[in-house]
Amino acid sequence: LGTADDFLAQLASAFRVLREEARREARMMVVSLHARITGQPARFDALRRFLYLLATAPEVWQATRLDAARHWMEKVPPP
Repeated sequence: LGTADDFLAQLASAFRVLREEARREARMMVVSLHARITGQPARFDALRRFLYLLATAPEVWQATRLDAARHWMEKVPPP
């Protein structure tokens, strides 16, 4: 599983890559969380630091799965 810092580094690295790619084309990052893993205090702290990183990026839309699905259905109607 790695350390909490490993978890943060992985999230931040993925975010940096997707943020750069999003300059050319829309991108979506999904962060899957499991309560027994992310709920540990150190991992929760890593998640909190990652969410702070996202909050400093005004172009980022933080959405729930339902929000993202509704957005997708609105923007890309079925054929």
